[in-house]
Amino acid sequence: RREKISTFVSHSWHGGPWQKILALTTFYNSRAAISLGCVSAVMMMLLSGLGYLPDLVSNWASLSGCLTSALVLMLWRPQTEVFLDRICISSEESVKTQAIFSLAGLLKRSDEMLILWDSSWAQRLWC
Repeated sequence: RREKISTFVSHSWHGGPWQKILALTTFYNSRAAISLGCVSAVMMMLLSGLGYLPDLVSNWASLSGCLTSALVLMLWRPQTEVFLDRICISSEESVKTQAIFSLAGLLKRSDEMLILWDSSWAQRLWC
């Protein structure tokens, strides 16, 4: 049993799943994607400037930086433990009710709360 949860993710089940996936991907992966994309671009700029790369592509730095950033954004797996109700709360009614009443304790043990807000989020207590 874990003592701490890094992030408690709050969301509405009425929001679009792809919007949530995009928001979580951006939230967790963008820093690594930008950093590694810049490192890749600088390396290619140096290699191109020193003549180690063929002149087939005129802008190796931009191409490699964008490609690296896109791949890292999509494939990076952060080492963060999160609480997501769909995974962590049983759908069995008797257990589900107890789990919902325990959310305050889970929030207390969380380092941060991430709200995936949409227009229905504030209108729903639990769904």
